[in-house]
Amino acid sequence: MTNVIIMGHGEYGSMMKSNIQMLIGEINGYHFIDFKASDNVEILRNKINQVIETLDDDKILFACDLTGGTPFREACLLASNNDNYVVVGGLNTTAYAEMAFNLTKLPKELADIGVEAAKGSIMIFKKE
Repeated sequence: MTNVIIMGHGEYGSMMKSNIQMLIGEINGYHFIDFKASDNVEILRNKINQVIETLDDDKILFACDLTGGTPFREACLLASNNDNYVVVGGLNTTAYAEMAFNLTKLPKELADIGVEAAKGSIMIFKKE
């Protein structure tokens, strides 16, 4: 099973946890990390390592709030040294919901599913 570590700036992790649980319930394999304004990079690293240490499977998809930010960069550093880690940024609730039903996929496949779900859910309402 692929574990998904959802993390981002502020209380992104906690808020996504609340959002996802309201829609589809608790998901075994989803883990959430906040990178608060009072945290520094070392604190974030410790939070990430604490989650990783609890996992039974070493396949991880890091899902970050945005690309290029500190959580994304820290995940990329870890992924650069581990072939079982994949990093994706900018997903939305639709992506997380779709991924929840596909945790048996490898991290890269799961990331692809999330990206496609996110792209497919974006629209502008047009009055006609």
